[in-house]
Amino acid sequence: MKKLFAWLCAAVMTAPCAAFAQANQFQQAPVVLDSVTPDQMTGFLQSIGFQTEYVDTGSKNSIHIKAISGGGTFFTSLRKCRSDGVEIRCALVQPYLYFSGQGITLSMLNNYMLTRSEVSIAGIGGNGVGILASKTYLDGGVTDRHFAARLAYFFKDVDTLTKAFQSGALASVSYGKAAAPLDGFEFAPGSENSVNAVGPNTPGFVNDEIRALLNGE
Repeated sequence: MKKLFAWLCAAVMTAPCAAFAQANQFQQAPVVLDSVTPDQMTGFLQSIGFQTEYVDTGSKNSIHIKAISGGGTFFTSLRKCRSDGVEIRCALVQPYLYFSGQGITLSMLNNYMLTRSEVSIAGIGGNGVGILASKTYLDGGVTDRHFAARLAYFFKDVDTLTKAFQSGALASVSYGKAAAPLDGFEFAPGSENSVNAVGPNTPGFVNDEIRALLNGE
């Protein structure tokens, strides 16, 4: 957790951050976040083992980050962004990824959502490609520990979903047309081309760093 705290404090030396810098006692100095900068977000992702790059979408209100690890590829959309003339700060963090929907029926997906998902929702689009996504609103302030835990549980959801299904022939169900399968979410153009495999033997996203966050360390 100290590693996460250091990244969050890198751009914002609030009073709690200053106290931490002096005493190096994270447990005594939780930080309340009402927004994050793009550099804080990429710094956090890099600190837990991801390679990151920005996706240029031309949007003034959101910033998109592509993250890659041995487990696969996912994206984070930073939304509700504003600039104070010095830096950009965003109050909504939306991680998401695409997965192969081959062999996955709507009944299987519904069962996963009702019994296994921690913080995420999922859907399958008209092209048979699935999306798993989550949102963390920072309006009003959340602690850095809660922020980290939400993201860690998203990665747990990714692993439980992708390992729960066995890829196979396209399920014989009609998905209909789903231009925006998850209403209220925002996805970077081209991100749909990064489709993660499913199956019990697929690489996982939960590494030692993320596992430590899940354990509250």
